[in-house]
Amino acid sequence: QVQRWRRPKVWFNPNVEIPMGGQAEGRKTIRGRLCKYGVTTLEDLESDLTSWDDLYLAGRLHKPVEIFVPPSDPRTASADFADLSSLGKKIEFNRLCALTTALMTLPRFFSLSELLREIVSLSYRGDVRLDFKMEDPRKVERLVSGQILDLLSIYGGLLVPEVFSKPQPVLAVEKAQLPQGTSPSDSVALKEEETDGLTGLIASVKLQELPSGLSSEKMKEKVAAALKTEGASKEREEVAGLLSDPHFVLTRPAVWNDVKERAFEDLPESLKYRANALSAGSRFGNIFSPLSLLSEQRVERGMGPDVVKMPWNGEVLSESAKWLVRRSSSTQLLKGVLSSGVMTSALYAARKAQKAVS
Repeated sequence: QVQRWRRPKVWFNPNVEIPMGGQAEGRKTIRGRLCKYGVTTLEDLESDLTSWDDLYLAGRLHKPVEIFVPPSDPRTASADFADLSSLGKKIEFNRLCALTTALMTLPRFFSLSELLREIVSLSYRGDVRLDFKMEDPRKVERLVSGQILDLLSIYGGLLVPEVFSKPQPVLAVEKAQLPQGTSPSDSVALKEEETDGLTGLIASVKLQELPSGLSSEKMKEKVAAALKTEGASKEREEVAGLLSDPHFVLTRPAVWNDVKERAFEDLPESLKYRANALSAGSRFGNIFSPLSLLSEQRVERGMGPDVVKMPWNGEVLSESAKWLVRRSSSTQLLKGVLSSGVMTSALYAARKAQKAVS
């Protein structure tokens, strides 16, 4: 009840020890591993994915995750399938919005690693745990460098199809689970008309330069080979190095305000609401600034798009996402103390702080 009292509506149980047996070669047997798990409702999860009410669960699903789907009960197969289909679409929409928002905040020329850092940063920038040294300040950099191939298996095919394969559906539904006459690809695919502005903006971004004089065909072969391997491998290390190369440059059109405006209309409602509020404040401040009364030129500049930041301006979007994250992380921190208790919360905070400085 405490967790559903205010957003974000998710209950976390920290410091849970998961027993892990077995003897690995050259390693000690792992007796247990501390983790935390969260519980939420499907309704609250889907709401955050589509509206970014909190950018909390939605932010976690911007990153690579393993999705486990239990076999459907034959008596409820149709209902289960409908839920999975709906959730798959919403996860893909959430990631499409993350990619679009990141593109709108970057300069005209940018590298792939800069893009991935911006996507991952959306749900960390503004987190109050960073203020209290309860979170690793290098977390974004570590996550991107450690999971660059996995991130690009999500976003690369949407942005640079000449190098990366099209991403697989988020929820791969077994054929045995499907109602008669349907297929997995039909069930979880996004309808193009639902995200017209988002896909239009993404399509306007072009590959400017590849690293080390590689052709797109050769690069695609290397990426595909690396993705087939698991864990640490020479192939993965080589491709990760190439993808981190600052010469892997992407570019957007010199003038794309119309494209950004159309894409903005398809972004999540909470982000748009906050961005519109910030933009309106900027316009009001520029029009009624005391300095504007002294200079006609100041008034003209103040009414221009470079001074008055429109809602789809990158700085406005970045600040809007930061505000959403700060609000949800503050509430979640308070609710964690109320539901888990002071001692459990303090122990968890101490472990996070220790990890942040290690």
